[in-house]
Amino acid sequence: MLIVIPAKRLVLTCSALAIMFSVSHFYRLVAGVRRGVTLEGIPLTGMTQTEVRALVEGIARGRTALSRNAGLDKSGKVIAHRVGQAVDIEATVRRAMGASRGAFVEVVTYEVQPEFTTEDIKALKVVLGAYRTSVGGSEERAFNVALAASILNNTLVYPGEVFSFNKSVGPFTASRGFRPAPVIVQDQLQLGPGGGVCQVASTLYNACLLAGLTIVERHAHSRPVRYVPPGRDATVADGSKDFKFRNDYPFPVIIKAGSVGRRLSVWFLGARKE
Repeated sequence: MLIVIPAKRLVLTCSALAIMFSVSHFYRLVAGVRRGVTLEGIPLTGMTQTEVRALVEGIARGRTALSRNAGLDKSGKVIAHRVGQAVDIEATVRRAMGASRGAFVEVVTYEVQPEFTTEDIKALKVVLGAYRTSVGGSEERAFNVALAASILNNTLVYPGEVFSFNKSVGPFTASRGFRPAPVIVQDQLQLGPGGGVCQVASTLYNACLLAGLTIVERHAHSRPVRYVPPGRDATVADGSKDFKFRNDYPFPVIIKAGSVGRRLSVWFLGARKE
């Protein structure tokens, strides 16, 4: 269907559009970015504050680099921290909107510092708590104890983080090098992969108590064990029973563990408790 607009009405419509365009153009001249201003080479002339902010937000997404806390590798070597970078969107927008005619504006960035630096990790030298047990049983069992201790050694736990023995040391399978050795299953001794790792968990548990760390999960064996006093053991099993603690100190803690001969030692390094 053909719609016919009267000439008078068409003139009024065109006039209204012309007025709207003039108002918009005038607004950009008055309230927009001044003529010739660029943001690191991007022309901003006449752009409104909303338009500039959208542009800066897009730039920020490409220039944001996350910071990284210092860490620790399995050999005990400190992994250096990384300083991040972020764009100060509001400061950049203000700089662009207030720039004089023909100005070259740079994006405002700032550094994002990690919570824990390389120096913080290097300073973790105070022994918070230590415990030692004697390793009995077969050579296979002693091997599993030493293997689990070596995996546990140099584990770093940040403030507020919950440590899981099963996630950190497990799974206790042949494919990861664990050998068949006696394990307690329903109050009976049976041959199973990883027999002996519970001694590592129990030794860690006692070191946790002495270090003042918060126990989150702990399970007792179904029968007494010889390597720790009654009520001071911690059994673990893939997919079911775990030993967990939380670091409530304001600094990270390092778990140190090692087996020499038939002696297993576990201790915690940190900063001063006070």
